[in-house]
Amino acid sequence: MNSVHTAVAVSVFALASCNVSPTIPKTTGGVVLPDAGPDANVAGDGATACDRGTTILLTDYTSTQIALAAPDGTPLSPAFLSTASTTASGLAYALSGDVALPNTTPMSGRVVLIDSYGTNVITWADPQSADVLAQLPVGTGFESNPQDYLELDSLHAYVSRFGDNEAPGAQAFDSGSDVLVLSLQMPNPSIIGSIAMPVEEGLPPRPSGMVRVGAIVIVVLQRISDDFSTYGESALVGLSNDAIAWEMHVTGLKNCGRPAISPSGARMALPCVGALDSSGAPSDLASAGIAILDVTNSPPTILQEFKVSDQLGSPPDSQASWMSETVIVGKTQTPLGASTNNQAFALDTTSGLATVLLTAQPGSNGQGEGVVYGDVRCSPGCGNVCMLADSETGLLHRWQIAAGGLQALSDIDVDPDTGLPPVGLSGY
Repeated sequence: MNSVHTAVAVSVFALASCNVSPTIPKTTGGVVLPDAGPDANVAGDGATACDRGTTILLTDYTSTQIALAAPDGTPLSPAFLSTASTTASGLAYALSGDVALPNTTPMSGRVVLIDSYGTNVITWADPQSADVLAQLPVGTGFESNPQDYLELDSLHAYVSRFGDNEAPGAQAFDSGSDVLVLSLQMPNPSIIGSIAMPVEEGLPPRPSGMVRVGAIVIVVLQRISDDFSTYGESALVGLSNDAIAWEMHVTGLKNCGRPAISPSGARMALPCVGALDSSGAPSDLASAGIAILDVTNSPPTILQEFKVSDQLGSPPDSQASWMSETVIVGKTQTPLGASTNNQAFALDTTSGLATVLLTAQPGSNGQGEGVVYGDVRCSPGCGNVCMLADSETGLLHRWQIAAGGLQALSDIDVDPDTGLPPVGLSGY
């Protein structure tokens, strides 16, 4: 998870992993890719059916490692890239401790890394050779804090930048709180445009998660003040041909995160954390929830809204995944030192019932350890597995998607040699 809506999120994860003493891993190289059949996720017409594999981000927020796995999470190359290997390689930008993965699997099939606050770099790697193909700074003179990366076709991509530049104009594309347009001409990708996001009520737009629906790219605007004390109502912006086609507010909901598209492509889940105080505790539960939108309309229409805090005692965190057309798997936003513990849950959008799948253990002082659950990723129709990264135990939890719900599978220790816990999940 990169630096985004709560300033305490990184410290929460780091504290949960403070007993880790990672060793410098040996690079385990690339992986053998399956044949690119009709279900493969490769560059072409933009269709993204089944991923060829899973990208796993392991980090204690000091050292970072990237593992490549099969679609069901079975490790294939546990130390594909790492802070140590990229430093030793002589790359201009070695991996930092604040790396994130794209919300949507890159259609190129490359491994793409978003190095966020303090580095502001996009890195592309070949999953077969483990070679770093290119790196592109996207800071343009300020802390741009990139949040998400989305490929449009084989030659173009978007990068959402959370950071706001208070003194723009020193160099090209330095306005901040925008969406960059990238040229993917390898090995020399470049910035070729910037799409300004709408400013309302004096709040920076703070674009975060993105997703593609047909010809439209939907960008989530979090709209948060520089000191994180004021949260505006989140909004969605639809981009077409590198311009804003429409904007809509997610009425009543704030601090919304990464959108997730249902298996049919007809609905979108948008988890919204709500306003938080400086400790990461919810300060306005009324502004938190999970919105379900009909994305067959443009702009989308809100169909349902679920206040999971009414059942779980905590608001949803900023990322979730569909396990079926009607059930979402997510996790809660839980502050460090609280009386509650982090939870993973399944939300049935038909009944409205949220069922707890896992609950983290409290710390030695009996208090909650904060957000220890990382990304959740489900693959309905493509292996039918749900995975949850757990920085508390250092394991990748897995469930089989079955007719009766989720059935537990064996957990995976992605790389026991380093001890770095899994945090992020994406595809390649």
